[in-house]
Amino acid sequence: MLRLRRAATWTAGALALGLAVTVAIPPDVGTVFSPQLLADDGTLLSVRPTADGFYRLPVTGDVLTAQMRAMLLTYEDKRFASHPGIDPLALARAAGQGLRAGAVVSGASTLTMQVARLVWRTPHTFLGKLRQMLLALRLEAHLSKAEILTLYLQRAPYGGNLEGIRAGSRAWFGKDPRALTPAEAALLIALPQAPESVRPDRFPARARAARHKVLMRMVAAGVLRPDTAAEATAAPLPTRRLPFPAQAPHLAARLTNGTAAVSTTLDARLQQRLERWAQQQAALIPPPASFAVLVADNRRRVALAWLGSPDVHAAARQGAVDMVRAVRSPGSTLKPLIYALALDAGVITPTTVFDDRPSWFGSYHPQNFGETFAGQVPLSVALQRSLNVPAVLTLDRLGAARGYAALRQTGITLRWRGPDAQPGLPLALGGVGTRLIDLVALYQALATDGRFARLRVVAGESPAAPQPFVSATAAATIRSILADAPLPPGLTRADSRRIAFKTGTSYGFRDAWAVGVSGDYTVGVWLGRADGSPLPGQFGIKSAAPLLFSVFALLPPDMGTGSKTAAASLPPPRFVFTPPPAAARPQVPRVQLVFPRDGMTLWAATVPPEGLPLTATGGTPPYSWLINGRPLSAQPGAEPLWQPDSIGEAALVVVDRDGRQAAGRVWVDGTER
Repeated sequence: MLRLRRAATWTAGALALGLAVTVAIPPDVGTVFSPQLLADDGTLLSVRPTADGFYRLPVTGDVLTAQMRAMLLTYEDKRFASHPGIDPLALARAAGQGLRAGAVVSGASTLTMQVARLVWRTPHTFLGKLRQMLLALRLEAHLSKAEILTLYLQRAPYGGNLEGIRAGSRAWFGKDPRALTPAEAALLIALPQAPESVRPDRFPARARAARHKVLMRMVAAGVLRPDTAAEATAAPLPTRRLPFPAQAPHLAARLTNGTAAVSTTLDARLQQRLERWAQQQAALIPPPASFAVLVADNRRRVALAWLGSPDVHAAARQGAVDMVRAVRSPGSTLKPLIYALALDAGVITPTTVFDDRPSWFGSYHPQNFGETFAGQVPLSVALQRSLNVPAVLTLDRLGAARGYAALRQTGITLRWRGPDAQPGLPLALGGVGTRLIDLVALYQALATDGRFARLRVVAGESPAAPQPFVSATAAATIRSILADAPLPPGLTRADSRRIAFKTGTSYGFRDAWAVGVSGDYTVGVWLGRADGSPLPGQFGIKSAAPLLFSVFALLPPDMGTGSKTAAASLPPPRFVFTPPPAAARPQVPRVQLVFPRDGMTLWAATVPPEGLPLTATGGTPPYSWLINGRPLSAQPGAEPLWQPDSIGEAALVVVDRDGRQAAGRVWVDGTER
């Protein structure tokens, strides 16, 4: 007997010690939340599941209204504020009901015990319930009641991969918990009891019954009036889960990688309007073409809207590529900046007259779009018509290295072809790689007295002090010239907003650009193929400029906060002539298909395993080939080979280095020749 007493004493002591140790250890209750992208006002722009596949959103102390908080505590744990984690009265009630009925009639879990089960995933067994009690005591010993309630609101299940009141509220009703009606609140209070068996989208009758049970208990407890509960009982149930917001997906994927929440400078309403606009434009611009848009605030130097592509899931457009940050040739969009630098350097004046005629700069021979020349033209005409010889001449007089250094000192991305490439005169015509985000920041300098600052998109980052790029007078002069440029076909100056804009087209019709500034905003547009292949027939003024003006129409009116600096006064004209004319320059023959010829019939059975060699003549190599609108991949310097993948007509296009092209159609016959 003495031995049994000692064993019992030791057992009781061990249990007491174990309980004390368990309770004394601070709990690790950190919650992993879904990656979130937030607008400047806190609006959710994008939510993605956690690594374990759940949607969880953080909650704050005021996530619930007073009424919903009272409903939750009344239904789940009315003595939550007073018990130590375990409710003895509830335990006694549940035990008595179970003894009388011979089965479990009601549970005795407190909110704290439910948190313990959710955090440590305890099983639904007797031993699991005991462990819940110990862990509940541990939680109460180290956390406040408010912290425990917050844990419940972050972890409670709401069906599928939804955890937490905010995730459940958004998925089932599309709003935050504070905006819920009594009917909606009652359903969300009922769901954690059986999140899979009372899901309203799958089991509406059970969901209605569970909601009704909550409402009737609220009436009995005096939390809701009978008429309010009756109205809530008649309210419809949600029939499907709503998708979580997925705006600015390219930005969300980059900024929230491994981070729970990132606040941005984006304007939630403008971002939403821009993405709806992009869906409409995408219907008019068929694949494989893609486009990107960036909208910036000139005063704060921040991004307001970010569109990396019209549809991140459009494989035909390679929509997953963020073309706001992709490095591409900017075409003629650098010309205004070069002219501004030359104005400051005294190389040109606002009334300089250029002789636009065939010219050679060493071995470099720039030509205008359409291969025509304008003769003697002033700076304004040269810039508005985007003439190439005057721009190259200006950079030649300024110095290509000097112009490159001025651009480079801003810190923007400038990438040359090949590791040994040096800055040269092709810089004036887009012979360098840069990004849309960099062009927008550079053009902001034209709207902000010539000072440059990197564009911010993450809220809270310290803004960089704007640094001098060009003088305020040079910026105002170029801005004034661009504001009077001819509009794209079909547009008029009916809009009171004065937009200074410039377009550009990279060599081979690979990129079409338009960048514009108003008093308050700078907008940049890129259009082309994400894979860098030619898009024949698409160029800046025709394709990108209409999109630019369409985006400006989405923006609020300018408040007149832009630069007020006046353009430079006009000194006497100063004529600048090009180097010796290229009278003996050889004529470049037009591009022609050699094999296969237009109209030829090919027999599939005779095509060699490695494919048919494609050949062209004329123009300026290297050539790019498109088959039925898709680029033909080939190793640099290797002979292009085409293996027809279907029987029938095939459209072939060959484009040379300067964008000249030839097209033809051939028939692939599947019969024996």
